[in-house]
Amino acid sequence: MRDELLPSDNYKHIWSHVNDTMMADKACYYIVRLLHLASKTGHEQRLGEFVMNEIEHGRVPSIYDCEERFTCPPAAIPKMTVHQHALSQYQSLLHGGNHG
Repeated sequence: MRDELLPSDNYKHIWSHVNDTMMADKACYYIVRLLHLASKTGHEQRLGEFVMNEIEHGRVPSIYDCEERFTCPPAAIPKMTVHQHALSQYQSLLHGGNHG
């Protein structure tokens, strides 16, 4: 049943590794977050390959590292120029404006 939830052999190997090397709750948290990230980013295969490659080199990348690598950077905030009115223009509002 559990293996049916994992989308590929890479994820099955990742699960096996984290299940053997982490506390049960941390292993579950890790694989669920990894699967969520894979779904959210649309990079399921590339993410699985990346994590497996890291595991083969003796490292388990953090979820933060995976997010940094596979999520798009936030859109840049456009630069805007705002012109402030002269304070003297506000004075006309206090005296009823320029209605004559």
